[in-house]
Amino acid sequence: MSILQIGSTVTGFDNAMPTSLTVSYTQAAGSNRVLLVIVGTEPDATHDSVTFDGVALTKEADSFRVAQRRTTLWYLAGPNVTTANIVITLGAAADVGMIAHSWQEVNQSTVFNASAINNNDPPPDSDGNPTITVASAAGELAIDGFAHDDETNPVPAGGQTELADLNIPGDMQMASSRKDGAAPNVTFDWTMSPNDWTAVAGSLNPAAPPVVPDQPIQMVM
Repeated sequence: MSILQIGSTVTGFDNAMPTSLTVSYTQAAGSNRVLLVIVGTEPDATHDSVTFDGVALTKEADSFRVAQRRTTLWYLAGPNVTTANIVITLGAAADVGMIAHSWQEVNQSTVFNASAINNNDPPPDSDGNPTITVASAAGELAIDGFAHDDETNPVPAGGQTELADLNIPGDMQMASSRKDGAAPNVTFDWTMSPNDWTAVAGSLNPAAPPVVPDQPIQMVM
């Protein structure tokens, strides 16, 4: 079975330099489900924890430009089917945004085949377009997310399906997209005005096929 999104993508932000962010999220039902949360901050305060319904998520990837911004990718296998809060705790005050989406038919023991980080540090950099490559394979589903020091709408490259486009007024733009897995890797690319950015990506493993028990052989006499 293919990896498919369940429920809606949810975004949230606070641009008053908080030390935490709380956003209500409704986790839809689905078999072998996984919740993904992408967090962006300006400046690069550490993202110390993310929880959903009081359960801790695991950090998969952490991309940052010193004194500029940080983007992280978090996941939770088998989240509770409920409406509850996603709570993000920061190591210091920062403007913060988040993008959350859930997927079904994802491997519950090894959620990601691989993950990756990228940024355009150090400046100056003439190419302000966020781009990132992650190892992948057919049957997987790759996800990316980034934070960019600009407020123009990002345009995803061909083959990418945009999942979210979050404008944090006066601070930064965040976005996320999906792309079918392919060997040996998948590349995400966005078009924006030149500026600094941090990006994360991961390739989700499909759920293992169900085990079919051996059937006894019946002898016909």
